[in-house]
Amino acid sequence: MENPLGKNEKLDIKLRLATVSDAELCRDLRVEAVSGSDHLNFGNTNQSSLEKIGKEGKRNWVEELSQQGKFTVLLSVDGKIAGIGRARDESDSWYLYAGYVKPEFRGGSGKKVFACRLREIQKRGGTKVSMGVKDFNFTPIAVAEFFGFKKKDKEKPEEEGLFMELENVNDESVQQKISQI
Repeated sequence: MENPLGKNEKLDIKLRLATVSDAELCRDLRVEAVSGSDHLNFGNTNQSSLEKIGKEGKRNWVEELSQQGKFTVLLSVDGKIAGIGRARDESDSWYLYAGYVKPEFRGGSGKKVFACRLREIQKRGGTKVSMGVKDFNFTPIAVAEFFGFKKKDKEKPEEEGLFMELENVNDESVQQKISQI
């Protein structure tokens, strides 16, 4: 990742699984994602839903971070929280969702969050991984394709965006790409 501060020193980039104590932090990142300049990538969020996220958000995130079959990855750069990515087990596959990196930390960080989620899915015994993405959100589409995801037909054609799927997260070519990140 290029240093967003324009300095030559190496950045301290860390990825970790979120815990219940991160509930407010996760809520704040989600509010930033759905209300900032990238809000169209996250669906139609109006003021009342933002207020709901703010009021109920911490409690909802505590529940979310406590659930079996779900996890959230947090990215920090030089000690500052810079991004988030989530995944949930849907019995026959894992589903990636709600990936976000703050604009000032982009330039490879999203790929790191993506790889971290795939690694965690491998650890949890997962194989198939899917995701939905807005068809105009080119960066996550390119990142998913880098890891071997393929565009698939949607079960419900009326749904917005693209459906993408990775048949086997444990495939050797996928493993190699994850290890490069």
